[in-house]
Amino acid sequence: MGIILAENEVHHKAREQRCREREGLNLRAISMERRLRTYLNVKKRSAVELLRRVIFQSGVLARIARRQRCSVILVFHEIPKESAEEFHTLLQYLSKHFAVLPLETLLARATRSDAERSTALALSFDDGLRNHRSVVYPVLTDLNLPATFYVCPGLIGRTKTTWTWEMWCRIPWLSDAHRSAICAPDWIATPSRVEILLQWMKTLTLERRRFIEQEIRLRTPEFNFTDAQLSLFELMSWEELAELDAGLINIGSHTMTHCDLPPLNPEELAVEIEGSRVELESRLQRPVRDFCYPDGLYNEAVVRAVAKVYQSGVTAICGSIRPGDRPYTLKRVGADPDPQLVSWLLATHTSPSHRC
Repeated sequence: MGIILAENEVHHKAREQRCREREGLNLRAISMERRLRTYLNVKKRSAVELLRRVIFQSGVLARIARRQRCSVILVFHEIPKESAEEFHTLLQYLSKHFAVLPLETLLARATRSDAERSTALALSFDDGLRNHRSVVYPVLTDLNLPATFYVCPGLIGRTKTTWTWEMWCRIPWLSDAHRSAICAPDWIATPSRVEILLQWMKTLTLERRRFIEQEIRLRTPEFNFTDAQLSLFELMSWEELAELDAGLINIGSHTMTHCDLPPLNPEELAVEIEGSRVELESRLQRPVRDFCYPDGLYNEAVVRAVAKVYQSGVTAICGSIRPGDRPYTLKRVGADPDPQLVSWLLATHTSPSHRC
């Protein structure tokens, strides 16, 4: 009996050993498969990046964009100081392959049907951010490229940034209970994502939205902008705006206080649209003829109000400008400092049939 038990124990141990060996082989196989997948993914990404770089450097994307024979307004927002070199490379690329024109010249050109022309660009920068002065402006002056800066005069010297950027940074500090309390009258379920809460705030009347802003500020007393946030979103001062070369930088209005315009009543619209032009021209002693809709939001009443005061209005609708387009609902193409990305956008977003 003892011999049988011993033999059984030996067989059992042998089976356990074989199982461990098989498990070890399986684990090694799984590990090798994972390493292989990682290697192949890295190789694939490297190949894609190499292909993008080759296509970019060949200039083929620029040739495709030029053949569209249209006018394009590129729009930028924050340009981090870490991207200054990349941004310089981008503008060198644009000036090499395209005519980069003042906005007024581009719009006059866009109304003509000229079969011989190629695609031309205008550069625009929204919100009047300090990095537009510290990062963007030196590159523009170095390359002698014109641009339009859309600014909000009612915010300069009164707040660090626009209400949208402030709320974007501040809302994450709200507790779930505070979010529920703020949203309770309008929401069945409390929005968990910052962008959803912001989009809701943009639909409110001016009075209601400002009330919600103040509620959020009161419930986040510990909040302070970080240095990184200020480097991205802080606004220029009047002194910095006055330093900009009027022959190179066109100043446009982005409303008085970066309000989303459709919910406003006629009196509020007049302050935001006409009042902002009066304030900018008074403080800077230069003409202000161009307008930018905050968040690209407008309706027919807003467009009519803008048309009474300005020569152009730009939106957030993606696309190029063609003869016959309304001058107060002009499309733009969103951009960032990445030269390869912008070259691709210009090649693919300038076709008349393109829809972003």
